[in-house]
Amino acid sequence: MTDPSAPSLDDVLEAYAATDVDVWFPTRTRVAGSAARRDLPTRVVVITAWNPKSRPTDEATNRQANADLAAVLLAMGATVLPARGTAADGGWSEDSFAVPLDGGRPSLHTLLAVGRAFGQHAVYVIDDDHLDIVACAGGSSHRLPRVR
Repeated sequence: MTDPSAPSLDDVLEAYAATDVDVWFPTRTRVAGSAARRDLPTRVVVITAWNPKSRPTDEATNRQANADLAAVLLAMGATVLPARGTAADGGWSEDSFAVPLDGGRPSLHTLLAVGRAFGQHAVYVIDDDHLDIVACAGGSSHRLPRVR
């Protein structure tokens, strides 16, 4: 059942679009947002378990949810790289994970289901050419420039 008081993806899309995303490959690399590196080493999905349904949640709960997410991703055989999404104005950040899609395991479809299970509106799919914000429910996609 959908919670009518929870924001929808449309409600939070602007925040997703204005987020700077950093991934550690093994060093920190800005892959989306302001001053992003243009040559990305791989196509990745960035996913988090922080703040389900875009509702602020305490740090301990968010850290535990992200630990649970990491365990699920690793059990699937995914490569899991640390990542962080940060508001362009620095007002908030969320620890996240980057999962390379080059090996096809897990698939984007599977990662969307995982995002849904962890209460997320969307994931980022990032490659050299573009950034897509892909809805976990329904898979609709919003294409954006990768570098602002």
